[in-house]
Amino acid sequence: MYNNEDNLFEGILLLSDLDGTLLDTKKDIPHRNLEAIKHFKDKGGLFTVSTGRCPNSAKNIAIKAGVNCPAVTLNGALIFDYQKDKSVFGHTLPDGYKNLLKRVYDAFPQIGIQVYIESNIFVLRSNDVIDKFFIIEKQQYIDTSFENLPNNTNKILIGGSHDMLLKVHEYVENLDMAGMYGMFTDPTYYEILPANVNKGNSALKVAQVCKVKPDNTAAIGDYYNDIDLLKSVGYPITPDNAPKKIKTYANFIAGHCDNGAVADAIQHIERLVRQNGCMSAVEISAEIT
Repeated sequence: MYNNEDNLFEGILLLSDLDGTLLDTKKDIPHRNLEAIKHFKDKGGLFTVSTGRCPNSAKNIAIKAGVNCPAVTLNGALIFDYQKDKSVFGHTLPDGYKNLLKRVYDAFPQIGIQVYIESNIFVLRSNDVIDKFFIIEKQQYIDTSFENLPNNTNKILIGGSHDMLLKVHEYVENLDMAGMYGMFTDPTYYEILPANVNKGNSALKVAQVCKVKPDNTAAIGDYYNDIDLLKSVGYPITPDNAPKKIKTYANFIAGHCDNGAVADAIQHIERLVRQNGCMSAVEISAEIT
C-alpha cells in the first residue's frame, strides 16, 4: 500500500483526537489506523494524541498507537510525555474556582462534578453520567469535599443531561469567570478550564518542543473541543462522523472513525507531500452535507 522512501514525513507532526477519531465507536483503534501510524513514524513522522482525557485514561491508547512525542491531555491543560512517563507542561485554575464551583454545586443538585489534578480524579458528587464515565474510561476516583479540594486543579468536568448542562452554561457565564472559561466537550459533559487553555495552544507548544514548524503540523478531530486544535494547525482534518459545523474547519474530510479515519488522514498527507513537497494544498475530499 505504501512506498518506501526514507524520511518522507520528516518534520511533520500529526495530532489525533481519541474518541470518535482515532478510536472507533467501540473504543478500539482500527487496525488500519495502527498500520498507517507505523508507516508514518517509520518515514520520519511525529505522531501523538490530543484528548480531553487525563494521562492515565489515555495511556493504554497512546502506547498502543505508539506516540513518539508528548501528548495533549485534559483538553490542553496538561502536556504529558508517555515515553518519559511525566508531565511536560501544565496549567491550573485560579484559586477562585472553588467559589464558582460551590455556587454551581448548590444551584444544580442533579449534576455530577469531577475535579482533575493530572491523573487524579476527585469526585464531589456523582450521578448516572459520572458513573458511566468511569466505566467507559476504566478509571479510579477519590471522593472528596469542598474543604479538601486542592488548589492546583487542571480542570473541572460537570456531567448531566444536555438540557441541564445548557442551564449550567448559562448560569456559569453570569458568574465571575476570571481566569477560567467553560465549554462543552460532549453533549453530557461541560468543562471549566483555565483561561486561554485549549487543545490548539497546547498543540503549538508540542510542536515547539518537537522543533516542528507550525505549517508542518496537522490534526484530526471530531468535536467542538477540537475547534481550537483544527484552527491552530497548518493542516486541519476531520472524520466524516464529525458534526457539520466541525467539518467547516477542515481542509480534508476523512472517512468514518469506524473505518480508520486516521489512516485516511495519513494517506491524504502522503499524497500532498508527494505532489507538493508539503501539506500546503487545500482540498476538501468529501461533500459536507
